[in-house]
Amino acid sequence: MDMGMRIREIREKSGMSLRKLAKEVGVSPSFISQLEQSKAQPSINSLQKIAQVLGISMSTIIGEKAAAPRGKKKSDYTQFSGVEVKRLVPNANTNLEPCLFTLQPGGSSGDISATHAGEEFVLLLNGSVEITLDGKPYQLKEGDNIYFNSGVPHSFRNVSNSPAKVLWVKGA
Repeated sequence: MDMGMRIREIREKSGMSLRKLAKEVGVSPSFISQLEQSKAQPSINSLQKIAQVLGISMSTIIGEKAAAPRGKKKSDYTQFSGVEVKRLVPNANTNLEPCLFTLQPGGSSGDISATHAGEEFVLLLNGSVEITLDGKPYQLKEGDNIYFNSGVPHSFRNVSNSPAKVLWVKGA
């Protein structure tokens, strides 16, 4: 089931009209209709508002499914290109691994989408970054954030002509 169909199904199950959802989110009813028909791509901010109004998580909207852990290890950043990684709590015995990523223009996680156990929270401090989850690209602009299950194939790249800074937190 695609994202638009999920939004429609959840909206209808909650008894909310298309017009009411549009009003609560601050978009037009035609946009919600196009979104539910997979004819429009929402911004991260719109998705966050839709999730909040419907009382669900972003993970539910984008259809994340926990995958079997595979791919790179939690702390393996060697495949990254044009990316400086600074661990904010080095050698800590914790389930969280907060890092500051500095991505040069074109800097990326590489050609392969990673999957592993855990969860991730990403906050874009400045610049413009594209995060791809299960083959679907999401554009993040300064101040945007996203939270996802690490078992979903994911990758990232700096899509701007200037460096980008990202607070990236992985959890076990």
